Amino acid sequence: MKERSFYGWRLLVCFWIVLFVNLALPLYGAGVINAQMARAFGLDHKTVGIAFMLFSLFSGLPGPLVAIVCNRFGVRASIVLGGGMLTLSSLVLGLLVTSPWQAILMFGVVSGTAVAFGGLIPVQTGAVQWFNRNRARAVSIVLTGVGAGGFASPILMQQVIRLSGDNWRAAWIVIAVLSGITTLGAGIFVRNQPSDIGQLPDGGPAPAAARGDAASAAVRSTVYVSSVDWTVREVLRSGLFWRIMVASVCFMCGVVTMLAHGVLHFESLNYSAAQSASALGVLMLCSLLAKGATGIIGDRVEPRTMWCAAMLVFAAGFVLTAKAQGNYGPYIATGAIGLAYGFSYVSLMVLVGNYFGKKPYASLVGIIWSIITISTALAPVLAGIAFDRLRSYALPFYVAAGLCMAGCGLVFFATPPRRGVRATDQTDRSMAGRDTAAVSEPDLR
Repeated sequence: MKERSFYGWRLLVCFWIVLFVNLALPLYGAGVINAQMARAFGLDHKTVGIAFMLFSLFSGLPGPLVAIVCNRFGVRASIVLGGGMLTLSSLVLGLLVTSPWQAILMFGVVSGTAVAFGGLIPVQTGAVQWFNRNRARAVSIVLTGVGAGGFASPILMQQVIRLSGDNWRAAWIVIAVLSGITTLGAGIFVRNQPSDIGQLPDGGPAPAAARGDAASAAVRSTVYVSSVDWTVREVLRSGLFWRIMVASVCFMCGVVTMLAHGVLHFESLNYSAAQSASALGVLMLCSLLAKGATGIIGDRVEPRTMWCAAMLVFAAGFVLTAKAQGNYGPYIATGAIGLAYGFSYVSLMVLVGNYFGKKPYASLVGIIWSIITISTALAPVLAGIAFDRLRSYALPFYVAAGLCMAGCGLVFFATPPRRGVRATDQTDRSMAGRDTAAVSEPDLR
């Protein structure tokens, strides 16, 4: 009887489409749609900003609740719930919204919550559940869906609006249709974990491991992957988790500031609107390339090492942004930031799974996103205040560079956690970077 092929690789295709449609389209395409909607309703920039602020908050704050759904009912249930909410909110925006407060409610609150339940947390959790040896590759593959969607969504939404006679409602209807199809497909094809269909992570143990060839296995894998699952309480008591958490906030503050003020900053340096906008396109493209590259090397090189290097590139990118010069200055700066963001984000998400195991993963990612959302909410506001007082964005970007340098130090010292081992098991600790020893209490340094 022919052995069934490993389903995980086909599942990644489904996850990729989910992130492209249910996350990237409403997140990156809304900038184009809401600009048209604002003109139609006569909205000021403050009102549009409130809608985006609510969207950002509600796409991150429900993280712990999303984790509960993933843990109790599975990632498929979370994706279907979020996709259904996005389909509904997009239909309402496209067909029924007639006032600014309705638009703010449906886009900021309902669509934001939909993205939380149907986006990154369940998809990343699913990838971690299905892969051990190839975890970095799996996570990076699905995250390229966000990068591809970020690059394509504004162009796609602009074309839909143009072809419909400048009708912004048509763009929301297109999102509703695509989301509905994607959600239906996810309900049919997504499986929560390999055991649901009688399979093992990665399709089974590596050939060397299956033969008991410890030396070969050690050569093949040099990345630390915990063989035990921590409890959420243990993780939250560890200084290691909070070093990782603070480091992630350090680079996300700069990224959010760049997305909110990058175009205005380059325009203040006398670059054209077209140059300033295309610089952000370079950021998204380089982020996409970096996420793909992480998948090639992320299962052979420690994610911590990649993240450290990326934080240094981040710092250089923000300094170059602050003092951009010449025709290619903005593109070099945003290209560096995009590369650093792609490597940093994938490394962060893989590191959490590698260090603490699969069972607490959804809960930890939910906590991380909630804290990032709260911690970075004021970054664009403070950058705007700095510009109003100094007539320059240089200071906020220099501060972002400094934060990334500090974050680099935190990541450098975020070494793999150690658990108690028996003396007879000391030799096993060097095998494949994995802790195969007996489990006692975690080292909560």
